[in-house]
Amino acid sequence: MQGSEQERYVNVEVEASERRSELIKRLNDALRCCGIGGHVMMTSGIRSLGSQAVLELGNQIAAYDTFSEDNDPYVSDVSAYGSK
Repeated sequence: MQGSEQERYVNVEVEASERRSELIKRLNDALRCCGIGGHVMMTSGIRSLGSQAVLELGNQIAAYDTFSEDNDPYVSDVSAYGSK
């Protein structure tokens, strides 16, 4: 590959990675917020807290939206925060 051809290839790869990261983000949000698109698992320790505590924990998890580079395990890839 020559200069500009290689740059175009790299740009296509970055765009594909950004689209993939956005899709992962949307799928994660759908599962976290609405229980759509996967299985919600619960340990016996959490279950033992009782139904009221489990409900409150579920509501807190669903409402959480303060993701950042410090607490998002997928931020090492190109993502909503930009590339690292």
